[in-house]
Amino acid sequence: MFSALSRVQGSKMQLFQGLNTVRLNIVRTMCAGLEDEYKKEISDVTKAYEEKKRIRQSMVGKVVATKCAKSCTIAVQKRKYISKYKAYLRYTKKVMIHDEEEICRVGDIIRAVSCQQKSKKKKHRLYEILWKEPRLDFDAETIARSRRERAEKNA
Repeated sequence: MFSALSRVQGSKMQLFQGLNTVRLNIVRTMCAGLEDEYKKEISDVTKAYEEKKRIRQSMVGKVVATKCAKSCTIAVQKRKYISKYKAYLRYTKKVMIHDEEEICRVGDIIRAVSCQQKSKKKKHRLYEILWKEPRLDFDAETIARSRRERAEKNA
């Protein structure tokens, strides 16, 4: 009797699994178009999350030196809470970053993100320039003319 009962329960289980696969196939055929949209939406959300995570791990600072090739030094302002005095201590940290195209100039405000270590001191790379320092760029003719005018004025 026990074996007959187990056979009946086994057949019920197979029937239940069969019904589940039929239901699943029906849902898949109904939602075939939605599946691609779902995958695309998930990938968009994942990319946005990765971008936010990358920016969260970044630092914003002012370029203070561009003397080395393909690198520049930025000054990053940081704050540290001192519980004894119940106040914040401000300090500046200098960080060397990798600038592949050498587009940073002194005075620019940039965002740097961590990357694979490029050298002993360079552990960050340029991500974007947030604000460019305004510059006066003169051509050679303008400089020569202003020098002549100054020389005539002094003579």
